[in-house]
Amino acid sequence: MVALGPDGVPSFSRLQRRMHVLKPTTQLRNDALTTYYVFGVLDIDGTSTADLPYLERREALANLSLEHPRIKLPPHWLNVDEPTMLQVARKHHLEGIVAKSVTSTYQPGKRSPSWLKTPLRANTEGIICGFVPGSGNAAGGIGSLILGAHDDSRSLIYIGNDGTGFSSRLSANGRLKRGIMYKNAGMDVAVG
Repeated sequence: MVALGPDGVPSFSRLQRRMHVLKPTTQLRNDALTTYYVFGVLDIDGTSTADLPYLERREALANLSLEHPRIKLPPHWLNVDEPTMLQVARKHHLEGIVAKSVTSTYQPGKRSPSWLKTPLRANTEGIICGFVPGSGNAAGGIGSLILGAHDDSRSLIYIGNDGTGFSSRLSANGRLKRGIMYKNAGMDVAVG
């Protein structure tokens, strides 16, 4: 499932709004429209396709004629090198690529060297503006940091949350939390 933003780029934050909502309202369906991208078929009419090579599984999937406004088959390319595909993924603000050997079979529950995932990592610097309290194992600590950055006019704007990269020990002993609680970053633009 993918929720595209207004720019046509997959938006995880839009998808999160739809997760675990069994009966979305019309407003939510319109605000966070989802599309199911089908990239594989493992069984057709009771016959397993898992042992077929990738290109045969892909052809079998295409022959199912699943095209619908909310169901799509993602494109695939042959004979394109990794740097070129990564450049295309970066240009379109995608998370990365998965390169599959055309002769690879589907191996349930296993990581296969025939399928190579190459994520694109975007790095940026941010200002810690606050935190969201932790829950579950992180109860009493920090669930995620609220991050901001200065825009061209030097206003502090919200850029996202990050719940990774700091240890549970640091979060639990409160050093990071106390540092945030005593400094008010005061965003110029509302979070959300």
